[in-house]
This record gives sequence, structure tokens and C-alpha cells, in this order.
Amino acid sequence: MLNGIELTQENWNQYCSESPIFRSSRDEKFPAIGDYMSATRAYEWIVDNVGATLPARDQVDAYLIDELVSLGTKGTIIRNETLTA
Repeated sequence: MLNGIELTQENWNQYCSESPIFRSSRDEKFPAIGDYMSATRAYEWIVDNVGATLPARDQVDAYLIDELVSLGTKGTIIRNETLTA
């Protein structure tokens, strides 16, 4: 299930244990983010576009996307990427 929340300065202590530094403005070393998309749209975009997709997804990327779209029902710890399942 995709049920994330936006982390903000106001709710940080409720969900996280570290003490980040929240800046009031963007540091000039980092580029500004142009377009934003919802978490659901970002998930859909990743499923559709990430990895070696042309002309088709390779086996490794297909495996990882399959893990992703299982939403945690498959799950494997990859300890050695040279071994086949």
C-alpha cells in the first residue's frame, strides 16, 4: 500500500529520530527543483521509466521493478548480485 506522508518541520519529531537542520531558504550550491509531482505520480513514473527500458527492460531492472510493484510482498535482500535465483 502506498500511504506515505510529507515530512515537514512540524511533523518531523513524530516520524523521525534524527535532528535535521531546516533551512529557511535554498542554498545556492543546490539547484532549484523545477516541477513537482505527487508521490503516487512519482511511483507511476518510476515504474514506467526507470532503468534500461529501451527496447525492453533488462533482467536486473525488470527484477527490481517487479520487487517494487509488489509493494513489499516479495522482498529479497540482495547479498550477491552475481548469483541467480
